[in-house]
Amino acid sequence: LGELAAGIWRVPVDLVKQRQQAGGGQRLGAVVQGVVSTQGSIFVASLQASLLRDVTHSSLQFPMYEYLKLVCANLNEISKDSLPTWQAASCGTVAGVISAFLSTPLDVLRTRLNLREDHLCPKTQ
Repeated sequence: LGELAAGIWRVPVDLVKQRQQAGGGQRLGAVVQGVVSTQGSIFVASLQASLLRDVTHSSLQFPMYEYLKLVCANLNEISKDSLPTWQAASCGTVAGVISAFLSTPLDVLRTRLNLREDHLCPKTQ
């Protein structure tokens, strides 16, 4: 649920950030005005893509992290909760890298949706 709530706030910020980065020197105010006038369907599509990416990333990362901690603990013949901090951090790093790699195509999709132009989607009155 946290990912869903964060997505509602993150999508408009990502729209501004990505359009500012790709805007070729546009002023921030012009980018914000463009995002404010963006058609609602773009917001919805961007929200859906963002939530899909975020939920996929988290649902891969956390179980993988726990599994890697269990493997390390078994190799060291200790309990999972007794792992040294550096080993637990290493497990988290590996899990984060793998889940980020697997969810990157969804991030590319989200970026393309965020950068698409309003004139590609006719406005409904």
